[in-house]
Amino acid sequence: MKTLTSTERRDVIRHSTNLAAFAVSPDVQEQVHKTVICTVRDLSGGGAKVTVEDSDNIPRQLWLLISGHESIYECDVVWEQKHEFGLKFRAICPFAELDGAGRLLLRTLMIAKPSHAHPLALSA
Repeated sequence: MKTLTSTERRDVIRHSTNLAAFAVSPDVQEQVHKTVICTVRDLSGGGAKVTVEDSDNIPRQLWLLISGHESIYECDVVWEQKHEFGLKFRAICPFAELDGAGRLLLRTLMIAKPSHAHPLALSA
């Protein structure tokens, strides 16, 4: 009997990527959003695998903003291995549907990072 790998057990196909992104802690009550620059290594409709330089800064729940995508992904960390993290999407919110607080967060992230180091090329 063949043992299935974790990749073979997935219901959805993941696509290999190399996309810059932000992982943002969604601490709305404190209005302080810790931001970690990461790289999306693979992506599907239900989740993503990301890598980070400093794995101590990844919250268990986060918002993921991916370069070239016009949505914010609300995620849970479902596994981790050194500097890699598996994310499961709980919700996907297109930028156009963001409320006032969401738009403010997006603008803050766009302004806060120097353009030469900014992984997101968005028009917020």
